[in-house]
Amino acid sequence: ALSPLFWLQSGIALTDMFGMVFVVGFLLVEGATTTTPRGALAKRIACGLIAGLSLGARPHITLLIVVYWCLRATWSRPIEVGHVLTAVLAFAVGIAVWLIPASIATGGPEIYWSATVGQFEWRFGRPGVSVLGTPITGEYLLARVLALIGSLGQAFGPMHLTTSHIARRAALGLLIIVPYVVFAWRGASKSIARPYLIASAVYLLMLFIMLPVRHLRYVLPLSLVVGWSVSGYLALFRRPLVRAFALAVLAAVTVLPSFFLVGALRKVPPPVAGLDWVKANRPKAILYS
Repeated sequence: ALSPLFWLQSGIALTDMFGMVFVVGFLLVEGATTTTPRGALAKRIACGLIAGLSLGARPHITLLIVVYWCLRATWSRPIEVGHVLTAVLAFAVGIAVWLIPASIATGGPEIYWSATVGQFEWRFGRPGVSVLGTPITGEYLLARVLALIGSLGQAFGPMHLTTSHIARRAALGLLIIVPYVVFAWRGASKSIARPYLIASAVYLLMLFIMLPVRHLRYVLPLSLVVGWSVSGYLALFRRPLVRAFALAVLAAVTVLPSFFLVGALRKVPPPVAGLDWVKANRPKAILYS
């Protein structure tokens, strides 16, 4: 929660933070220990409902949840057909909870489906957004990879350090994100963190292909990796006082980018400044959008 990536997004009126509610909720429910078959059934149903509901928040969040769920189910015990059917049915019910009212509110299933498909087609046809709408060349792919790595580093590192050339920004991004990943992989929460990291890799591949790689809000789910890295990082230190100091250093490094962001938040956004100028200089003007 102290990560600037997290708190900066928390006040923005977009669905990314809303989608994080389903990610964290799913992790809490799926990670709960059950001792009876009835409890295990209830957990599968709840997980399916949460995953289905998440599709109504942000579809790419659902991909992360489902991949993580499949990894956890595969690693924990042999998969039974009945369990899969229960999960799929609960997932479908979760989708229906939001899809049916949304379809009705927009004029019917056909109109809703047409609008949804049109939005995806518009997105996939734009070179700056999706790989699918761009002539693929080695130079283009390299630039997109470097931009994605730079965005990952910018999500966790001081903002002013990542305004350099794209290659240096990517190198700095790796320098920042790799320790978090390594410590999370080696930390105390291996059973949770490791499948989540693998699912995040699949998520980043989807992001690389379909979404703008420079939008930091899309890498919001990776803020959880910061939390899981703490135990792996503190395992390097044995003495309590040294460990306490090391924790303070980690907290400072994590919160450090916030100070650079706070100063920027005092600036008036360009659209607001433009409206203020119109109001002051053209008080009778009427703007049409």
